[in-house]
Amino acid sequence: MTQVKGTGVAPVPAFVESRFGEEGLSRLLESLPEETREILSGPCHPGEWYPLEQAFIEPTRAVCELFYDGDPRGAWDCGRYSADFSLGGVYGILVELGTINTLVDRAGNVISLYYSQSKLVVVRNAESEAVLRLTEFPGVVDLVENRIGGWIERAMELSGCLGARVEVTSRMSAGDEHTEYEMTWDGIEREADPPPLFEE
Repeated sequence: MTQVKGTGVAPVPAFVESRFGEEGLSRLLESLPEETREILSGPCHPGEWYPLEQAFIEPTRAVCELFYDGDPRGAWDCGRYSADFSLGGVYGILVELGTINTLVDRAGNVISLYYSQSKLVVVRNAESEAVLRLTEFPGVVDLVENRIGGWIERAMELSGCLGARVEVTSRMSAGDEHTEYEMTWDGIEREADPPPLFEE
């Protein structure tokens, strides 16, 4: 069964507390099965592996049910927050070192940082669009696919993409052969050129 790294687990309580306050976090924890509650309440180590169902799917499902009236959009929003959480910290170097196309090229390596037994391949990587295909992920459900989609969307924005859009065009959770993410953007926000290393 697929496992998830602590970097994918820790953002859930942080997301709920930031969006819905301490009361919201208490509601979330109280709603969870005991094993899941213990994982989310205790120290979550970024480098450790956790069971996907208990540490990732259960709390994401609870977020959708408690705060989104069952709408899976909650998983997407949680994925977006997770990108801020990780790319602003542990994996920030992925954004700092290159463009969105560089990040797309590294997608297969990035997903292995989060999920065991998973495989993501690059189908297309062009000037204003890209396609990523999830071809392996035992136990994947739509909530996981949505969290990945939200993560990709926010990672695009953090990489400077203007008008970033992600559409999930097929889903393994629905019986398709793979899960496919179509990424499009309107342009790239470029930072000013860095100052020269040496004064002329």
